[in-house]
Parts: sequence; C-alpha cells; structure tokens
Amino acid sequence: AEATTNIQQAILSLESSCSDIITPLFTTIISILSSDIKNMHKEKWSDERSQAYDDPHRFMNADPFLLSFQRHLGFFQSVFLKRLTPCPLLLRSIKQMAERAMILFVRYAGMLRPMGDHGKLRLAGDMAQLELSLSPLLPQGLNEIGAAYKQLRAFRPFLFHDKSTALSSPETKILPPHIMFQYMISKHAPVDLPLPHDLLKWDVTKYSDWIDSHSELDIWQIIQKCLEEYQAKVNE
Repeated sequence: AEATTNIQQAILSLESSCSDIITPLFTTIISILSSDIKNMHKEKWSDERSQAYDDPHRFMNADPFLLSFQRHLGFFQSVFLKRLTPCPLLLRSIKQMAERAMILFVRYAGMLRPMGDHGKLRLAGDMAQLELSLSPLLPQGLNEIGAAYKQLRAFRPFLFHDKSTALSSPETKILPPHIMFQYMISKHAPVDLPLPHDLLKWDVTKYSDWIDSHSELDIWQIIQKCLEEYQAKVNE
C-alpha cells in the first residue's frame, strides 16, 4: 500500500511539473491567436473595392488576419508541439486552444459592420481555412471540441440568411442568441442602432472579455439597452 501511494504521489508530481511547462506555452499562444482573430475588425467587409483589395497577392487563400493566425499556429506546432510527447494533458491543452479560437472567431465575426455580400463569402472562406488549420492538431477530428465547433459550422450558413429566413433556420438551435442578434444588427439594422460594445464605448476586446464572465441574460440586458437607445433616437 505504501509503495502504491508513493507511485501515485510521484505521478501527481510529474503531472504538476508537466503542467508548469505546458500551461505558460499555451497561455501565450492563445493570447497571440486571439489577437490575430480580433484583427478581423481591421479588415473591410463591405462590398467597396480598392486597388489594394484587388491585389491578387493580398489575400491568397485567406484574409490577412487569418494568414497571421496560420503563421503563428504553424510556428507553434513546428517549434513546440512536435517536441512534446503526446499525453492527456497536452491533448486537453490543444483542445482548449482550438475551442478558444472557434469561440472568438464566431464572437468577433458576429460584430463585423458593415458586412457586404462579398464580405460574407470571404468570411465563410476564412472559417473553412480556420478548420483546415486546426484539424491536424486533433487526431480524432474537430468534433472533439463539441459545442464551439458546432457553432462555428452553424455560423457559416447563418451568414447567408436574410431577415425573412434567419429566425426559422436550423442554426438558431445551435448558435448563442446574442451572436445571432448582433450579426443581424450588423447586417440589416440602421447604423443608428448600436452594437453593445458601441453603446458601452468599449473596443471589441474589452466586450469579449466581459462576455467571458457574464451570462446570456446579462448580455441581453445590454442588447435591450441598445434597442431602447435606438427607439429614443427614432422618437426624437
């Protein structure tokens, strides 16, 4: 019994040491990849075209923010992940990284404004590229991620619904309500109807951090204030 206890304690000590090594690595890469995804808000998603936009070398297979994501993820994979021995702790960390990337992609994409038809096509392509970038990291496929992956897959067809079909689409059973509502504001509502982060005078990062620690009900209370402010402007 004493020998068994000693072995168990040694295993726990080893797991703790592994966590001390792996956790800072993944904390850093998640921060970097999150910043890359946030930078989709530096792109233009309306259908206005420019000389830079028409440059065939600018976007290649993805928009610039996602190309940066792919470069950083590829570097992390080749320099760090390939040197680490596969284990449950490493797999959990990879899944958490992929899950966070998917959550943030859908969250930030739902706040892009203005959004044109060509922009929707580009964004759908970026989602496909995101999946291609993450899938090699998980041997059993991205379905291991669960709800976050389902939401990413559901958001792609939701992009192309108009006001008459969005609320009756099957994606409404998968996507968080605030994501759908914010996207519908971004795509269809007058510019005088603010998004929550605009109402709060926050940037998208601060709003995203706030969402992480609040419930869907809390988010809807802010959305309700957005509607009330718009109604007040209309009634002036």
